[in-house]
Amino acid sequence: SLHATDDDRAPAMAAAKGLSHCLHSFKLPSSAYYHTPDKLHYVMLRPGLIAWLEDLATMYELYIYTAGTRIYAEAVAAVFDPDQRLFGSRIITRTDVPELGKVKRLERFFPVDNSMVLAVDDRSDVWTEDASNLVTIRPYHFFHGMADVNNTSGPEFDLRGETELEENEAKEPTKIDH
Repeated sequence: SLHATDDDRAPAMAAAKGLSHCLHSFKLPSSAYYHTPDKLHYVMLRPGLIAWLEDLATMYELYIYTAGTRIYAEAVAAVFDPDQRLFGSRIITRTDVPELGKVKRLERFFPVDNSMVLAVDDRSDVWTEDASNLVTIRPYHFFHGMADVNNTSGPEFDLRGETELEENEAKEPTKIDH
């Protein structure tokens, strides 16, 4: 998982934590959904995310399934999968499925059988119909006190005291958080 913000204070926060080298940024082109193309978006990846995804990709076909827009999802995916080795073009967004709403359904991309499908998400509340296929992970928060681009936490986690733990994880880039 990752944490994203468009708050201009993000670079200063990353620098103060000694993690400027881990901060990614991008601008979105103008579209029907996004009208301020000069606005920078900042992304901090969960420590160990890329190694974990690379490991999973040797065993599974990976998809991104997000309530975000396609243009945003592709920009974020380019941060952690720039050559499309992990996900390829397997990204499903609310742009593709307007009725996505607040519920994710595996049948949208596995209409015949989803018995061998596993969803990994930090939001269990959006998987009401496929809860048996879900592994819920702890949300990743880096930009404390800044507006999230997307809501990054589900309702079932108590996040008090997480700041220090996550900052220590970020300083150990080889640690994989499964």
